Amino acid sequence: MARSAKQSIFEVLTEATDISRKNRESADDFKVRLMEAASEMPDDKYNDLPPEVTNCVSDWLRAYNGKDGHKKGTVLAIPGFEEDEPKAEPKARGRERVTRDEEEDAAEEKAPARRGRPARAKEEEPEEKPAAKRDRPAAAKANGKAPAKAARERAAPKERKQRETNRSGSVYKIKEFLIKKPNASVDDVLDAMASAKVACKQSTVTGIRSDFLNSLRVLADKGKLTGIAGYDD
Repeated sequence: MARSAKQSIFEVLTEATDISRKNRESADDFKVRLMEAASEMPDDKYNDLPPEVTNCVSDWLRAYNGKDGHKKGTVLAIPGFEEDEPKAEPKARGRERVTRDEEEDAAEEKAPARRGRPARAKEEEPEEKPAAKRDRPAAAKANGKAPAKAARERAAPKERKQRETNRSGSVYKIKEFLIKKPNASVDDVLDAMASAKVACKQSTVTGIRSDFLNSLRVLADKGKLTGIAGYDD
């Protein structure tokens, strides 16, 4: 295939491969597709191309494949192909309007305050009202009883429930057992708590037993403890 003097390498390749650029196709994607089509041409048709065209295809493909010192994926220019011109950055709009707004703001700041404007701003501010303080006493007297008495009645169920809970705790069970058997050892207490399915540690039993037996002895010395015998450790 002879190349006319007026034809560029790009024009020869597009004519030989019948490849044209697609709509919205980037320049690099088009050049890659064009060179791939050129490399897949039949040998007889490819060898019929002018030497400068085949040399351009060979050099282009070697660069694209990362040879001859090029980075892989390098897209070289094709003589005769007009690269896309970089689009001019859009000019910022609204600058004149912004400037005009800034000038208007500055003019308003310098202008004397109009009469009545401070008063209107003051009227828009909500007035703070003191919080009502009579609601809670009124609610306490709803049952016809004094607030303190009503509070004691409300607290009573909670206190009874707390006492019942304490009586089922490990501390209460250990002390109850020591009153019955003040001479019991730590192991005896642990065995009794295990039988009663009360979870407690040996260190807990040791501390409670020692403090409680000391308290019993002090009460006995003061004559405040009757009906319980054998406080010896």
